[in-house]
Amino acid sequence: MTITLTPEQEHLIQIKLQTGKYHTAAEILDIALRLLDEYDQTDPDSLTREDDAQRLQTYRETGHGIPHTQVAAWLSSIGTDDELPCPS
Repeated sequence: MTITLTPEQEHLIQIKLQTGKYHTAAEILDIALRLLDEYDQTDPDSLTREDDAQRLQTYRETGHGIPHTQVAAWLSSIGTDDELPCPS
């Protein structure tokens, strides 16, 4: 399989590699795919305040959150024919 990344995606991977926390792009993509699988298995209607608090704590500990570009794209799409799902 061949995957083409956008320049922004490549830049993000390079930034993550420079931290030294990750050793390869494949490691970063593996984490991203595992998180995607978790996301797909989550029922947004079942989330609680405790879930929100846990997400905030995870963000504080890891720095992983929703990029503002995703939030801005979602907000811009609200009310259009191509409305995006709320990022999480």
